[in-house]
Amino acid sequence: MRRKLYYGFICLLALICLTACGTSDRQTKQTKESSSQQELTVKQLLKKAKKANNKVTSVAVGMQMDLKSGSKNTHQDFLAQVQYDNGELTKVNSQLEETSGSQTSYDEVIAIQTDNNSFTYYQRSDKNGQWRNGEWETIDLDPDYFSFLDIIYKMSDDLTIEEDDDDYVLSLRSQNIDLISLFSDELNLSLTGVDQTEMEKDFEIRFAKKTFYLKGFDMDLNYSSDKGSLSINIGGTYSDWNKVKDSVFDIPSTGNA
Repeated sequence: MRRKLYYGFICLLALICLTACGTSDRQTKQTKESSSQQELTVKQLLKKAKKANNKVTSVAVGMQMDLKSGSKNTHQDFLAQVQYDNGELTKVNSQLEETSGSQTSYDEVIAIQTDNNSFTYYQRSDKNGQWRNGEWETIDLDPDYFSFLDIIYKMSDDLTIEEDDDDYVLSLRSQNIDLISLFSDELNLSLTGVDQTEMEKDFEIRFAKKTFYLKGFDMDLNYSSDKGSLSINIGGTYSDWNKVKDSVFDIPSTGNA
């Protein structure tokens, strides 16, 4: 069995927005541009980042998503701690919580790769619930740290660079970048009823100056017309590079013993 662990159930249906479009105040993130900005280009930064991140063996991930479509609001929180072997996922501990209107859901998974490259998993749908276990042939974790980086590496011509305290900050060069297509798999993005060119887009990526590790990103997608309004914010943070302990993946009791 193939298992897909993913953050986001995002389907952008602009045509279902039946309420009148309201105006919303957008806060533009200001970054401090360093006088030494010209010393490092986007391509140079991404080259250094690729070399540094290829040595990452584990990472902690925190993500949030807010979707507002007319009167419908959806919020998700995703946490994961992951270990890799040469860029291939070997262990994951993840929690996904979603609130959509009055409905809430929870999914927690601990999965460990076995000697035959399949995964033994432990899963529960309540924080205090009973664990169940089984085996998956493989796991897709979206967004995956390395797959997400691979997309950014290919965007070098689409990004600008600034410095902000301890970070390098990359931002979109223009509104012509099709973020929906670029991140359709990693962030489970899709769009129907409206063209992506009608979306207002902001995308900011942060790399640590000291290590060149990916520290986080923030993506805002907004649409407003007489059809309705749609607003999506996806934020991600990364930490504990190469410091995730094996104890995070300790096998829980299933109560079957």
